[in-house]
Amino acid sequence: MYRRLIYITHVVKVDGGNDLGKHIAQPLRELEHVKQVTQSLFEIAKAVNTSSSLDELYKAIHQSLKPVMEVENFFIAIANREKRTLFFPYHSDIMDDDFCPIDDFDTETSLTGLVVKQGRPMLLKKDELEKRAHQKKIWGPVPLIWMGVPLRVEGSVIGIIAVQSYTDPECYTRDDLDFLVSVSDHIAIAIARKQAEEKLHKSEEKFRLIFNTTPDAVNLNNAVDGVYIDVNKGFTKIMGYSLKDV
Repeated sequence: MYRRLIYITHVVKVDGGNDLGKHIAQPLRELEHVKQVTQSLFEIAKAVNTSSSLDELYKAIHQSLKPVMEVENFFIAIANREKRTLFFPYHSDIMDDDFCPIDDFDTETSLTGLVVKQGRPMLLKKDELEKRAHQKKIWGPVPLIWMGVPLRVEGSVIGIIAVQSYTDPECYTRDDLDFLVSVSDHIAIAIARKQAEEKLHKSEEKFRLIFNTTPDAVNLNNAVDGVYIDVNKGFTKIMGYSLKDV
């Protein structure tokens, strides 16, 4: 049975026009799509645990998409609609090197802003892009095709991921857009989690700096039995006990 299935699959590639070929080829394409999505999700999930910083995570996300689609021109944007801020912590582009942070971005005059405002994935082709460029609603070089997907966490858009091509107007299809949509929530959660980890790490570093340098006596105690967990140099100096004694 297994050999027969392999044989039929081979026939489909040679003669895709017959009814049997159509019935078999579509499930095979869907199976390959599921495999690609699963592999990308696995790589993203692994990156959350292995990346030591957000920068490493962004690079890992970029790498995880390369086997599936063209991502030579790719960027991740983080947005805050309330504060009207937009910055690009990760980007790779052969034509554009201006990815400076924006403090007061207009959602009407950029493709990134359009996705943030409408909160939906977009695939824009040459005619639409040229029209928007004429209306001065595109920043930087005008691509031949552009695709962007919002990144959501708990219903809120925290940013977008986007790809574009300056050389091939048919570089992306609806299948590519569907793929990006299928992994976007996991990417958003991965970024939000790593952001929280870095925020916590910075908070701990700040606390440790204050703890170690303040001349005041500071002690950390177990809430249950009051046993000292740690004391700073100010405590030992003021109280007259060594750290070992405490």
